Amino acid sequence: MRDELISVIVVTRHGARTPLHLIDALPQIEYKKEMLEAFVDAKMSVKSLDAQKDLSNTLSFKDEKYLHRKLMGGAHVGQLTSTGEQQMFNLGFRLKKKYINDLNFLSENYDPKQVYVRSTHLKRTINSAKSLLAGMYQSGPKQTLKEPFLVYTNQLEKDYLYPNLLECPYIQLKRKLIKKNFDFYAPNLNNQYHCFVDYLKNEFNFRQNDVSNPLFVYEFLDEIHSRMAHNLEIPEQLFEVIEEANRFASIELGIEMMENLDINCGKFINLLKHLLLEIEFKHRNRRFDYYKLNYFSAHDNTLIALLIALNKINESNFVFPAFGSDLLIELWKDSSKYYVKAFFNGKIIKIHDRILDKEKICKLEYSVDMVTSSDLIEEEGRMDLANFVNILDKYGIDEKFYYSICYKFKNEY
Repeated sequence: MRDELISVIVVTRHGARTPLHLIDALPQIEYKKEMLEAFVDAKMSVKSLDAQKDLSNTLSFKDEKYLHRKLMGGAHVGQLTSTGEQQMFNLGFRLKKKYINDLNFLSENYDPKQVYVRSTHLKRTINSAKSLLAGMYQSGPKQTLKEPFLVYTNQLEKDYLYPNLLECPYIQLKRKLIKKNFDFYAPNLNNQYHCFVDYLKNEFNFRQNDVSNPLFVYEFLDEIHSRMAHNLEIPEQLFEVIEEANRFASIELGIEMMENLDINCGKFINLLKHLLLEIEFKHRNRRFDYYKLNYFSAHDNTLIALLIALNKINESNFVFPAFGSDLLIELWKDSSKYYVKAFFNGKIIKIHDRILDKEKICKLEYSVDMVTSSDLIEEEGRMDLANFVNILDKYGIDEKFYYSICYKFKNEY
């Protein structure tokens, strides 16, 4: 008897976008408004999580701010570009080949009863979801279907698919404490990270307030990554720092996400745990009213949170997911039990259990032996569903516990 694929969870970082953070000391370049022209034409209906509100023409407060900030050339900040849409369309085509053509798991025709899509309430993630679905179900980027793709979204102020500083302002306080107390950030001449940040500060005229951010290098790279994704000019003075900046940004993100994993994305990890248990229960009891594909269109730190839980990011290994990166979790059943396979950017990865040692993270110092990348090596592996759920249970938190953490120290921020 062949093993049976039961359901698939897909989590993505949005495709390439215009920058959110500019390096003021660099000569400005043009981000032409033509960069935002649609690569994909597709009908789409955006609804609230309870399906009671049509949000197709409603902007989040962040997108309203972004659309008031024009870059030189006419494009707005933080917007998915045609390049980003093409990335997500190509990813959708890859999923089509695997789950529709090869495995015959999904219908070749779009069916909202078979596919559930949730996105953060930002144009770049919503349009990434649209583009991915078009890659799966349209015959081409401009061959629009009659039925719109259905995407659900939450009020951005209440969402938990990413670290939400509005919903949990305690995150901001924790970041300040990380910068102040963690050995990785220690301000001494023997600390390579500190010396690198000091170099960037002097070379590019950053203020002290800028470099006090524990994610400073990550934000420094924002415009550089956007330029690189769109083949725009990179000043020569940047070439010599990009590799090292990528390395330090990966570690910055990893440390911050490991320390704040519960309040950053613990509710989302908890959601995935209950989702897998619900699907297993329904399948075991021959109830097939579950989605075969659950797709969450989110952000780089969403993927980082899951990779930490799977022990693919730890004290010696760090990953910086590129635009359009994806993590797949497949639920299978053999003759006797349910099990899980995980894939990152199309490559199967081995899942490892771990114990997240917060004290060890606090004492973590930079080492040349730390491994950093934007991808993972392929490594065959599977894990019993019960063990996988136990991993998620370690790092997932429910809503009550989330709010008890987020507002426990409300007088301190």
